[in-house]
Amino acid sequence: MIVDDDTFVHPWNLLAIISQQMADGSVDDTSETIIGHHWSGGAGFLFAPGAIQKLTSRIAVHDLTWNAHNSSWSTDTGSTGHTYLEACLHRMMGGSWCYQHSDHIWGRCAKSAGIRMVQDSNMVQFCPVGTTLWINGKYGPNTIRNVSMADNSTQSWLRSTMVSCHYMDRQAMHTIYDHIHDTWSPEKQSQQQPWQKRKRIIGGAELRQRLSTLQARFAAHREEQSKQQLRDGLLAIQKLSTRAKLVRGGVHRSAGTLNNLINKKEEADESHE
Repeated sequence: MIVDDDTFVHPWNLLAIISQQMADGSVDDTSETIIGHHWSGGAGFLFAPGAIQKLTSRIAVHDLTWNAHNSSWSTDTGSTGHTYLEACLHRMMGGSWCYQHSDHIWGRCAKSAGIRMVQDSNMVQFCPVGTTLWINGKYGPNTIRNVSMADNSTQSWLRSTMVSCHYMDRQAMHTIYDHIHDTWSPEKQSQQQPWQKRKRIIGGAELRQRLSTLQARFAAHREEQSKQQLRDGLLAIQKLSTRAKLVRGGVHRSAGTLNNLINKKEEADESHE
């Protein structure tokens, strides 16, 4: 998932929409799908594995010209291979999409690659608790920076349904966290959503234990890697030392042979005299 740094994400509600999409068959590991708004992406984009694979797959591109009529890139089989993602970046950095934010590009990029965009109403560009609202066709300040100032329906939505909320500062994020943190319970989620029972959700204690194990394995791997690098370095030094000895020996032998030849030449010259 990609989100802006001024976006709050509710982890359990995010897990819920992922699980729901997988449970009803809308999305699986091969689906070429991105969940998010095609134009306003501050609330984030959730990429299915198939979408990532498609964006990083290579296409035959001739001049990377965007065809607005059929929403596709002009292609020329046999030309240099580029990925769809590289083509989109090319358009952003000096092309026809120059000066447009990444929020505005993902929908177009997905469409050009044939990836399905699915909007979720609970990934909100203008959060009701935050810094900015869209008022009468333009940006305006949001006067509600604290959840306690919001009405009951908004507070309920933030707890039970909201997946991501964009345009907020530190204060707004902290109040939302304080408002929803007690909903982060694997047991509660399992009871509320029966389809989540298909896979066991890891609790905090087990997660910390697994993280500690992984850190220990990583440290051991780094130590072994360092030892191997040291062994390789010593072996390389030994090889260089051996080679240097051979070179020095060859030089001494060559010098001795040359001296013998010079002596024989001098002796031959003296005998002729």
